Amino acid sequence: MMLCDLTGERYGRLTVCSRVEDKIYPSGKRGVAYLCKCDCGNETIVIASNLRGGHTLSCGCLSVESRKQVHS
Repeated sequence: MMLCDLTGERYGRLTVCSRVEDKIYPSGKRGVAYLCKCDCGNETIVIASNLRGGHTLSCGCLSVESRKQVHS
């Protein structure tokens, strides 16, 4: 399986900066991981499939903002 390099791509508030060491799950499965920079300035490591699938859109700041709006 050929994997595309996601460096420079944008997913939600995240910009992919570079590939980092793969995440190895307890089952032995590997997940391709990337260092991403969020619009808020934080950096986070995200699994490629979570980026491409739209499951991770920020470092967590988007979730915090959404919760604050609901409780306002």
